[in-house]
Amino acid sequence: MWRRWLATLTISGMIIAGLLWFELTPQKPTSQAPQAGQERAENHGANIARPETADDRIARYTWWLAAFTAALVTVSAIQIFFLIRADKTARRSADAALASTTVLPRIERAYVSVLGAAYNGVIDIIGGRSHVTRLPAGPPNIFEVMVNNYGKTPAELIEVRVGFLPNKYFPPAPPPVRPDRIFYLNFWLSPDTRNHTVQLVPIGEERSAAVYARIYYRDIVLGKRHSSGFVCEISDAYGAQPVRAPRAYSEERDEPDEPDYPVK
Repeated sequence: MWRRWLATLTISGMIIAGLLWFELTPQKPTSQAPQAGQERAENHGANIARPETADDRIARYTWWLAAFTAALVTVSAIQIFFLIRADKTARRSADAALASTTVLPRIERAYVSVLGAAYNGVIDIIGGRSHVTRLPAGPPNIFEVMVNNYGKTPAELIEVRVGFLPNKYFPPAPPPVRPDRIFYLNFWLSPDTRNHTVQLVPIGEERSAAVYARIYYRDIVLGKRHSSGFVCEISDAYGAQPVRAPRAYSEERDEPDEPDYPVK
C-alpha cells in the first residue's frame, strides 16, 4: 500500500515540477512572431513592466486549471491501475483459498482398502475374540478379511460385507450378500495401518469359488461415508489369488450419507 502511494506522489510531484518549470522558464520568440519577440526583448532591456490585465490573469488561471486537471487525470489513472491489479490479486488469493478448502480435506482424509487371504486353519474364541491357528496342509477353509488405511487421519470402520460366487461368474454388479455375511465393526482404524484383520469367515461349500468383499467406513475429516472393494478366487493349491473382474467389485467410491445401523 505505501509503495503505491509513494509512486503516486512521486509521479504527481514530477508533473507539477514540470509544469512550474514550463511556466517560469522564459520562452524564446519563434519565427512566426518576430514582432512580439522583439517587443518583449525591448521591454526587458528597458526594464519596462507592462501592467497585467484581467485577460492575462484569466489566461494564467485557465492554464493552471488545465495543468492541475491533467495531473489529476494522470493520478486517477495510476490509482485505477493499482486498484485493478489489487482486485486481481485478491481474486487469485480467494480462488487459491477456495481450492485449498476443497482439496486439502481430500488429501488429509482416510483411505481404507480391503484385502483377503484364504488358508486351512482352526478358529478359536479366546477372550471374546476370534483367533485362528493355521494348519500346514489342507484345502482352505477360512477366509481372512484385512484392511489398510493409507490416509493421514483415522477412519471409522462401519461394516464389511463378504460374498461368494461358486461358479466364478461375475455379474456386472456385485450381487447382494447374505445377511449372515454382513459384519458390523464400529471401531476406528489408525492411519498407516497395514493388514489389520477385521473378520474371519468360514469357507464351506464355496471352495474353488470367487470371493468379493467391501468395507464401509467414514472419514473423520469430511464426515462422509466411503467404501472400498476387493475380489479374488480361492483355489485348493494357492489359496486366495487375484482374478480379473468388473471394476464395480474393487472400486473405491463415495457412499450416500445414511444411518450406520438398520432402521426398522
